[in-house]
Amino acid sequence: MNGTVGDDLDLRMLATRHRALTYCVLGIVLANALIPIFPLFPILCAILTVFVVKVLVALRVNRRTIVLACVGMFVPVASMVILLAVAWKASAVLQRAGVRVGLFGTRPEEMVRYAHEHHRCLYCWADMSSSRTGYCPACGLRA
Repeated sequence: MNGTVGDDLDLRMLATRHRALTYCVLGIVLANALIPIFPLFPILCAILTVFVVKVLVALRVNRRTIVLACVGMFVPVASMVILLAVAWKASAVLQRAGVRVGLFGTRPEEMVRYAHEHHRCLYCWADMSSSRTGYCPACGLRA
C-alpha cells in the first residue's frame, strides 16, 4: 500500500473515512455471526465494500489492490481480514503523522488540533504557513 505520511495525504479525509470504517468492522462482526439467519449478507458486504474502497482511495492504493479487496469483501472470513488490515493501515498512517487514533478512529476535535498545530485551513485543509493575514490563500475563509 502506498499511503505514507510523506505523500502529503489528505489526513482529514483519511481520518473521517477511517472512523466510518471502524464502525463497519463492528457491522461485519455482527454479519458474520448472523450469516445463517441474516439473508441480506451480500447487501451488507456491498455497503461495507464502499467504505473499504473510500479508505483505500484516501491511502492512494493501486487499483489492483482495490479490486482484490472488493472481491474479497464478499467472502465471509476474508472480509473481516480485509477490514482489519485496511483499518490498521489507516491507523498507522494517521499515527505516523502525529494524529491520535482511538478505539473508534479519530475524533473531529483531534483533527482541529492537528490543523492548528500544522498550520492547515480547517475548511479546505490548505497550507496556511505563508498566510500572514489569517485568511486561507486557497478558499479565502478566515481560519
